[in-house]
Formats: sequence, structure tokens, C-alpha cells
Amino acid sequence: MGKNTMMKRSIRMHAEMTGNQAFLNLIPLLQEDVGLIFTKGDLKQVNEEVAKYKVGAPARVGLVAPIDVVVPPGNTGLDPSQTSFSQVLNIPTKINKGTV
Repeated sequence: MGKNTMMKRSIRMHAEMTGNQAFLNLIPLLQEDVGLIFTKGDLKQVNEEVAKYKVGAPARVGLVAPIDVVVPPGNTGLDPSQTSFSQVLNIPTKINKGTV
């Protein structure tokens, strides 16, 4: 995991040092948020280990959700002090009888 520029540099350096040019095929794939894991072990174990550290990220303006998010109209049960989250995401809200 790391900055794409540093990962690309590391791959180029590894290809030069080992003479294995096949790694250079990874460079065009390093776009946006990417992490590389190299292993000689069992992929199922590696997948389970990585999944243990997976955490959700809060929503931010301009990001695309990996799944469809639907907020049905009606009372959300949120306190009026929590409208800032909706405002940041440009979701219109209305306070009615002390709830959002």
C-alpha cells in the first residue's frame, strides 16, 4: 500500500534488479486506490487476514459509492444537530417536530 508513484518506482527498480520485465505490466493498473500483495502462501488465508483490517470510510463529496444508497423520504430519527452530515453531501433535509 502506498502512493502510486512510489509503487511504480519500486516495480521499475525490482524489474531492473531481477531482470523480470513481467512486473512492468502492473504499472498501467496502478490508478486511484490500489494495494499490491505478493505472496507464496495460501490466497484464502491472505484474503482472510486482509479482511480483518478492512474498515468502512465515511462518505465524502464527489466520491462514488460502491453500492446504491437510497434514503427514503420521511423521518430519519436523527437529531437536528446532525444535519451537517447531510449538508456536506448536498442532501436536502427538513427539520420537522424536532427530527430531521
